[in-house]
Amino acid sequence: MLTVSDPTAGRPRLRLRGTIIDTADTETKYPLELNPVSLNVLVEEMNETFKVKMKNISKDTYKAKLVSYNPEFMEVSVDQRDIRPGDIRDIEVTLVNPQKHGPAGFERSFTIELSDPDKTRFTVPVKLSKHQTKRVSAQGNNRPRITASQSVRNSGLTTKTGNNISIIDAGTKSSSSKSD
Repeated sequence: MLTVSDPTAGRPRLRLRGTIIDTADTETKYPLELNPVSLNVLVEEMNETFKVKMKNISKDTYKAKLVSYNPEFMEVSVDQRDIRPGDIRDIEVTLVNPQKHGPAGFERSFTIELSDPDKTRFTVPVKLSKHQTKRVSAQGNNRPRITASQSVRNSGLTTKTGNNISIIDAGTKSSSSKSD
């Protein structure tokens, strides 16, 4: 669903068309690797804090800052220390008020921005659900709580403000184009 602030716009439609390329993009280099790249949390795990690891895979030093999240749904804390090449820093996520969101849960996200010249941004989807749909554990233990996609790559698109738009590659063997 697309929501706009213009009351005269009626019910706008958004049509996207794209092609997913299954091979890795060897030319695009990201300064960070996030692990996991998305959080899928069960309602019974609401009182836990979840960590997303930021690993600097570049040759430069960066800082990361939180630029977007909704405090009604989650608390997000980003490690403010420099991220030197090879360093790993944490983003801590604690979900808020499970009873308020009801049995349906929610799907939201938070976004961090790096101090690189491109102001590279990473958006991490966060989903609270009653049931786990895929039993994959990013921690390597038997408690399924966070599902992780395999990689993030550049789409070749930019926003009006010049920020790069990235694609989360879930590691599928076959892909197709889809439009709405």
